[in-house]
Amino acid sequence: MILGSGKRMFRDRIDTHHLRLVDTQTFPSGVVVLTYVPDPDVPTSRFVDEYRWTHEQMRSLQAAEDIDRTLATVLFADIVDSTGRAAEMGDRAWKKLLEQHQRTVHAEIDRWHGENVEFTGDGVMAVFDAPTRALRCAFELVEGARGLDVETRVGIHTGEVERRETGIAGIAVHVAARLLGHAENSQVVVTKTVRDLVTGTDLAFQALGATSLRGVPGEWELFEAKTSDR
Repeated sequence: MILGSGKRMFRDRIDTHHLRLVDTQTFPSGVVVLTYVPDPDVPTSRFVDEYRWTHEQMRSLQAAEDIDRTLATVLFADIVDSTGRAAEMGDRAWKKLLEQHQRTVHAEIDRWHGENVEFTGDGVMAVFDAPTRALRCAFELVEGARGLDVETRVGIHTGEVERRETGIAGIAVHVAARLLGHAENSQVVVTKTVRDLVTGTDLAFQALGATSLRGVPGEWELFEAKTSDR
């Protein structure tokens, strides 16, 4: 089942595959379940040629899909050990702290001209038009969390994203999200892409080594980002 902008059944730019209908089931509600299996044989009927996409149509489709793809810097942040803190504080106090934290996060994202895409419980995803702004915002998020007596961690990556009605998607989003698993308390972890793009600023970077990111191909060089006064 595929809903909205959820996980795609087929990866982008996949070659055409033929499917064969093997079962049809209709429910009283009007819902129809169609079951297909891969078919190695090319269908032979007049519809194959009649509805085949031309090279020009494929190029037009690709151009239309690329319209909503832009270069962006994606930031993910969340509170470290939020489950433990919630259990320690109790539901009411934890809810109040989360509300304070979200107000702080909103304010910093706005201040650094970011776009607050989504809150996920104790975490947030935001998009910036420049990695430097994302990093400045990240440092303030860390300081703001400390002011509330909690620790936060941040992951940042720059890459192409696909803008949809429900938010953003793309490999850059997955990479930034996976970086959180490599960040410790009050740490801002970035990819080599981010480090290279902000070369020449007052920001400093400490190499954390190359590692794999769950669900993302290849190895990624990671760095801890700092300002010169921190």
